[in-house]
Amino acid sequence: MEPNRIDRTAASASPPESRGLALRDVVALFAAPVAILALTGWYHGSDGFPHEPPFEGFFPLLSGLAVLTGVGSIALAVEALRLRAMLARAQQQTAIMAQAAPMAEVDEAAVDASSTAAVIQIQRLQREVDTLCAIRNLTIIANDDVDLRRVLQATLDVVAQVLDASAVQVYLRREATAGKQLCAPAAERRGSKTNFSEAVLAAPGAAGGGDESKQDPSPASKVTTLSRLAVRALLEQRSVWRVDRSSLTAAAVLMADGETLGVLVVRSSRREEPANVVGVLEALAKPIALAIRKPALYERAVFDGLTGLYTKRHFSDQLARYFSQSCRLGTPLALLICDIDHFKVINDTHGHLCGDAVLSEVGRVIRDTVRDYDSAYRYGG
Repeated sequence: MEPNRIDRTAASASPPESRGLALRDVVALFAAPVAILALTGWYHGSDGFPHEPPFEGFFPLLSGLAVLTGVGSIALAVEALRLRAMLARAQQQTAIMAQAAPMAEVDEAAVDASSTAAVIQIQRLQREVDTLCAIRNLTIIANDDVDLRRVLQATLDVVAQVLDASAVQVYLRREATAGKQLCAPAAERRGSKTNFSEAVLAAPGAAGGGDESKQDPSPASKVTTLSRLAVRALLEQRSVWRVDRSSLTAAAVLMADGETLGVLVVRSSRREEPANVVGVLEALAKPIALAIRKPALYERAVFDGLTGLYTKRHFSDQLARYFSQSCRLGTPLALLICDIDHFKVINDTHGHLCGDAVLSEVGRVIRDTVRDYDSAYRYGG
């Protein structure tokens, strides 16, 4: 028998005692009125009763009353049987409901379990949809912008929205030296406020290398749970997480084309399994790494790594464009060429490392001097 099917045949069958009681009730209800009607009929068909006064009017009256009494008794007996049948059906329904109650509890538990599973499935699908939308937005960011600051700002906003994160940090990898960390915080979002590390972002090749000696304390220079997880993820080259009483902190490595660019660290108060949060974080890490790598590739293509000025190849491309623009608009075009005197003597006397330091400082002075709409290039040397 199926668990949710009720044996109604057994429940609807009346016991022998109920059938016997119903038969006795029928006999008790109909015996007296039937006997009265029978005697009245026998009286009308018999000449044994006196018809002389004073009995000639009494017996017809008595006979009429007897007929009325018998008919009324039969009507009451029929109504009593009807009520008896209704009571029996009510008892049967009560018995059926009593038998169905355990089945209903089982069915209710099954419905609750099914509803819980459906809610979990809907939440999982919603999380996948949110993740795919975030990946799409990150892809658009990588295609549309090459400014690292704007890329990091948009990246932090997307991650904070998807994971409902209270804090998001992006650490960029640095070359390991004595007493130096392996990664430096480049950008951090807490609540609705975003802070950037100017020294990290200004370093040549910010996404994947640079000089740590100029690193400023913003956004986070002290050792925190987020920074410890970032270093651990970078050293172990895998995603790591830590669960506290009120939050979950997770870190995922940012890799593009086999190169480690940094670490993405997220702190979320969402009540979810760590594996779910880490899964979403790892799904977002790839497009984030590509979005961060593109500005670095662009900078390597157009910026000189030593001086921070534009490269000679970029100068050739831009000169043709500026010249065409000057001819079209009839505006003057100025070209200023600078040279470092006795630079060869510096290299020969003090070495090429000292010469590189001189070039780097000259490039910094030029960058700080030119106007926003001017451009400076390293042409040679």
